[in-house]
Amino acid sequence: MAVLVDELNVTYCEGWNPVSRSTVGLLSEETAAERDRHGEQYAVLLSTDRPRLLLEIAWRQGYCGLWLFDAQGRRTERFDYRRLAEGRVFLRETSEWRYDSAEQAEFDARAWTVRRRFNPDGSSLEVLAPKGEYGGSTHTWPKVDADQLWSPVPAFGEWTFADKFDPDISPSVGLRVTVDPQAPELPVAKPPWRPPTPLRPSRLESMFQPEARLTVPDMGEVVIEVRSGGTLVMPTGRLTAADPGWLDSGLQPFTVEARPGEYDVSLAVVRCVDDPEHVRVAGVKLIIQHWLPSSWEPALRPGQDPRLLGEGEFYGFSVDTGMGCLLDASAIEALTVVAEENYDEICDRVSQHAAAGFDAGSGVNCVAFLSGWGDGSYPVWIGRDAEGEVVCFVADMLLLADDAAVTPEAMG
Repeated sequence: MAVLVDELNVTYCEGWNPVSRSTVGLLSEETAAERDRHGEQYAVLLSTDRPRLLLEIAWRQGYCGLWLFDAQGRRTERFDYRRLAEGRVFLRETSEWRYDSAEQAEFDARAWTVRRRFNPDGSSLEVLAPKGEYGGSTHTWPKVDADQLWSPVPAFGEWTFADKFDPDISPSVGLRVTVDPQAPELPVAKPPWRPPTPLRPSRLESMFQPEARLTVPDMGEVVIEVRSGGTLVMPTGRLTAADPGWLDSGLQPFTVEARPGEYDVSLAVVRCVDDPEHVRVAGVKLIIQHWLPSSWEPALRPGQDPRLLGEGEFYGFSVDTGMGCLLDASAIEALTVVAEENYDEICDRVSQHAAAGFDAGSGVNCVAFLSGWGDGSYPVWIGRDAEGEVVCFVADMLLLADDAAVTPEAMG
């Protein structure tokens, strides 16, 4: 029977260098503990004669990542935890890689991989790719025991739970801090990792500046045109966004509401300088107040928790017909009938003018518009003033996004 590891070396640091397969930026235990108290990011490596487990912690962002290693020092598993409740973390996602040989590179594109994404209600998505990026993948949606996805928040210095992840480690393992508290620390200019950051709004102010010139991928230099999208009637003030061809009774409004009323809609259209006939809708703004916002936040529907989002992810409304629309939640049923009976007319009018309003004949309407590059998923942002009042809603077609954006459902 194999002898279990009964002692682990503890090294506090900025993070892990996958090239040298070693820690980066050594930290004293005191410095790491202070960062932990203040929610600042740090890392801790548990090792023997090789790395065993790496923790990446940033409590200010509610994040704790855990990595496992093989005998070659390659990372083989990742556990993504989020602090969603006092004293508890939720297992949001796991990833696993299997290597064919000792020489295969870490995260090689041909490596066997499986990713599992969990939700607090126990629903999950598993994506299995036996040949990595060079073969097909299988998607399944197993139901799991939601209670098993929660764990206590790891207290600083109490890293003896390592046996739960590595069967070679004894449940009664001892810990030995390896950095001399008197030794000089080795800071780094930039940590080798950062906690996952959801998509943030990008250039929304520039988007609605007439004649502003910007550079857009695949279009080059563009000039902004701001057009009227008409008026949206909001009997309840409960806004929602959707594809006008796929309205249904289950469509939920955003949790942040406006006062009932009628509001102007503006379109930000970008025109390619080198090809003036090439135009795209970059954004659609529902104007609640006629002044600039001082802050932005994502528009969320019931049950959506931004703390569960990964790098560059967002909650968006889906588009399958190349069009989106804004409407009051009370108009969904009536406009579903209008869209079914007048779909061709809607397409023609929106194609000609980039946006068009449609009346349901019952005092409600919607404003439909072309959706950026076409089908996909798009976020809606809420602008607030310094007093916290809602100033506007902006449907962002992501033409001006600085970074790649992805919806949680697109992880496969």
